[in-house]
Amino acid sequence: MKWADFRDHVAHLAGRLEHAPAGPCLVEVTDPYALAVSLFALWNVGRCAVLPPNLQPGSLEHLANRTAGVLSDRPGSRTLAPAIDPLDAGSERSPLRALDRDALALELFSSGSTGDEKRIPKRLRHLEDEVDQLEELWGPRVDRAAVLSTASPHHLYGLLFGVLWPLVSGRLIHAQPILRPSEVVEGARVLGECTLVSVPAHLRRLAQHRNVAALEGRCRAIFSSGGPLSQATAHAMAGATGVTPIEALGSTETGGIAWRAQRPGDARPFWNPFPKVEVSCNPETGTARVRSPFVSVGAPDFGFTTADLIELLPEGRFLLHGRSDRIVKVGEKRLDLSAMESDLRTHDLVADAALLLVDRAGESRVAAVLVLTPGGERLLCAEGRRVVTVRLAEHLGRRWDPVLVPRLWRTVSTLPETERGKRSIASLRALFEPSLQPPPASLEDRPEVLETVRDATSVQRRCRVPESLSCWPGHFPGAPVVPGVLQIDWAMDAASALLGDLPRIREMDRVTFREPLRPGDDFWLRVDLEENGWIRFRIWGEHAEHTSGHARAERPGLTG
Repeated sequence: MKWADFRDHVAHLAGRLEHAPAGPCLVEVTDPYALAVSLFALWNVGRCAVLPPNLQPGSLEHLANRTAGVLSDRPGSRTLAPAIDPLDAGSERSPLRALDRDALALELFSSGSTGDEKRIPKRLRHLEDEVDQLEELWGPRVDRAAVLSTASPHHLYGLLFGVLWPLVSGRLIHAQPILRPSEVVEGARVLGECTLVSVPAHLRRLAQHRNVAALEGRCRAIFSSGGPLSQATAHAMAGATGVTPIEALGSTETGGIAWRAQRPGDARPFWNPFPKVEVSCNPETGTARVRSPFVSVGAPDFGFTTADLIELLPEGRFLLHGRSDRIVKVGEKRLDLSAMESDLRTHDLVADAALLLVDRAGESRVAAVLVLTPGGERLLCAEGRRVVTVRLAEHLGRRWDPVLVPRLWRTVSTLPETERGKRSIASLRALFEPSLQPPPASLEDRPEVLETVRDATSVQRRCRVPESLSCWPGHFPGAPVVPGVLQIDWAMDAASALLGDLPRIREMDRVTFREPLRPGDDFWLRVDLEENGWIRFRIWGEHAEHTSGHARAERPGLTG
């Protein structure tokens, strides 16, 4: 698209919005270009854009009920309120006006340090001033390079770095969402020069991609935010591309706070506050206070207090030492463990719940410890743990982003406590130690999915066998292989992405196990839905066929 096309799309959508009911609009688009059109059209007619924290049905339904309208790039797929397609808004036009810096521009959402999800307003000046600072800091380094972004534009970091900054500075934006490392490599090849806006999980996978070295000489800058970037990933990306990633620290409330670059030889990589930001330390709590023109919520004169634990260094720099609350980062998304625990307790299968983070293959995963109600106990005995955890995962999936839903589950008669009656984190964590793990459970013994391609009747995944499967100690000691039943379980999990829920197998046919799968093996898994109701699956590697077969499900419409 050219600048004239953008102005034309904004004018048409603004013309449509001038005749729509007054009030804020929910913007639930996934295409960065359509998002930019939506925002500038709303601002042109003096309206505020509400960006959802995720695109889960429960979140969208809740926000649609409290907004005056909905903008969506997939209006035909909605079952809720009618929506306007921002790129197909009709023939009316509205003249483009100068925007008011003090106008309310955005409503974003945050878990907040106090627990409850809260609305975070942003005025246009907050966004404009921060974009100006990004250009001042890194504009010369980025130069005219196009922007490739794997960060969600619904969150402040992805919106500022991946959409508004390049748009205001006249740089090209790769408009299609990028999900796989191969798409980054191919995008850089096509564009010639690029700036990569990403998050730690994507950069970790990109650093392991076989063609990551193709980015050398093509990437002018690499940005990361949403959580700390591991030193190993930072050094791997710098070694492969010649560019040290720049990490941005901030929050929805504060905007950008500081940046750092982890270079080889830095024993303690410190954070540098942005030029217009002053960071101090609360002497009582050790948490950071931030005074900044980007802070968008009411803050007293001494600054906005965050939950980040810091150690001040000379010249205003600081080290980060975690957080003081139960807000955690999983897959670069912020999660309030207390809020999700409360959500679990509303389910009729759960009497009590405790959540914690555990490490699996170098990544943080949410783990759940449950005390079941009598009804939950009966279901567990009759149907097994898988049925219980799938129901609870579906319950949480109505509100929470899929990456935040627990992947590991345990059930206990009572939650462990200390002698003082406090929750025993050590005892909870011990439930997930490898030596204490129960037999394999489908929600936790999953492969690491590296890439996914799907259409209406098939899904293909590139995966890696984790080093931490709970079946390794008994299958087999000294020579671990993935059990055949678990491989079939992985295939049915892929089929559930097509069917909407997990198929219950009625019968199997032509199942063949050839070469074993071992820890760390890369493999492909493909599932096809056949017209006769069978599910065909195949698992293979670069040099070997592992497993293939057919499964017939009890699901109506797939039983033939």
